[in-house]
Amino acid sequence: MATNGNFTSQWGAGTLTATHSGLNVFSLTGAQFNSLYQLNFVGQAGDVAIVNILGSVNDYLNFNLGNFDVGSVLFNFVDATSVASGGIDWKGSILAPKALVSLEGGTVRGSVVSAGFSAAGASVQGNAFTGVPAPVAPPISAVPEPATWATMIAGFGLVGFALRSRRRLPVVAA
Repeated sequence: MATNGNFTSQWGAGTLTATHSGLNVFSLTGAQFNSLYQLNFVGQAGDVAIVNILGSVNDYLNFNLGNFDVGSVLFNFVDATSVASGGIDWKGSILAPKALVSLEGGTVRGSVVSAGFSAAGASVQGNAFTGVPAPVAPPISAVPEPATWATMIAGFGLVGFALRSRRRLPVVAA
């Protein structure tokens, strides 16, 4: 999935800014993620954030979701073999299919899908990631109302009647 959200960082605080209404995809390296003590989300209510993180993570940071809902944020540790954190409150779901996720204290306010999981004094509240917007259905074409059908059929009948009752002119031989 191509990146379409904007990530900026200054003095250890990172900001993920939604640039589209709906689904926003962000990409960070493990080193960028590890350098942060605060991660802020900026967007509208109803926006969705998928945060792709390349590399392993060992971090202690705080999250500020702004208008984002916990169920609309997914941290996708694409190729990490280790995701370790202590005492933080993860606000979103964690997807780390190749990693051992080790939490020491804190809470995951989403779900965790990983190769392995260790939680010493941590809890998972199990709010599933539900944020991907449903595809937009194509518009339904209009179906004529019964009165329109009746008018159309009566019009065809009148045209047919006019064609049949038209007087035929006599053919004059030369």
